[in-house]
Amino acid sequence: PYIMRHFAFYAQNGYAVLTSQYRGADGNTNKDEFGGGDVRDVLGLFDVARDMKIVDLDDVSLSAFSRGTVMAYKTLKEIKDTIPVKAVVIKGGISDLNTFVKEDPKYIKPILEQARPEFNEYTDQICTDISLVADAQVLKGIPTLVMHNEHDNVVPAKLSHN
Repeated sequence: PYIMRHFAFYAQNGYAVLTSQYRGADGNTNKDEFGGGDVRDVLGLFDVARDMKIVDLDDVSLSAFSRGTVMAYKTLKEIKDTIPVKAVVIKGGISDLNTFVKEDPKYIKPILEQARPEFNEYTDQICTDISLVADAQVLKGIPTLVMHNEHDNVVPAKLSHN
């Protein structure tokens, strides 16, 4: 409900809002890959936008929440040379998955193990690949707003602004 209100705010103010559903969630029958195929789904939204012919791909902003921030960061890495992103808004984000796994594995590790069968063998590689910290320069020159409640009981706030 909160996320839908957020998107509705943008839509009511004249913005086109394109979003995807996580694989494996709410009736989506694809397998969740946490930063794998689900990122390709987000990238596919740019093709949808092109086909709609009402979306200005020279005026793109990314907005994401919690786990969605991992997808947003990975998407930004993929499109940085082809689609100019004007702004990024991150709420309750995860910029450093390695730290999250090492310091608070009880929440995130089971999700990653289920989504990525090879996770335990390639933990550092997978976490680095889908985290922002190794590629923070991708945000260089892009106005970025990062918001995180210091009392978040799932994702520690320090993981948004590492």
